[in-house]
Amino acid sequence: MINQHATDADLETIEVSSSQIKEIGHSAKNQALYIRFNNGSIYRYSPYTSVQWMEFKTAPSIGKYFYSSIKTNAGLPGIKIHNG
Repeated sequence: MINQHATDADLETIEVSSSQIKEIGHSAKNQALYIRFNNGSIYRYSPYTSVQWMEFKTAPSIGKYFYSSIKTNAGLPGIKIHNG
């Protein structure tokens, strides 16, 4: 679970149905996005605003949104915080 590896007090997490992603989370205070992949790895992406979080968590396809708007965004590098 993301909240075992992230210390943000305001962390909101959601389990999702995706072929690649198991859980997503966001800290508004720290402007941080967390993604736990199905292999257990957890990545932190920052800065990630509350508006971006709303778009991501309500996207019709979490996986497609991740690959088109987050993974390919050079200004939003992912940092691995837990190995799967």
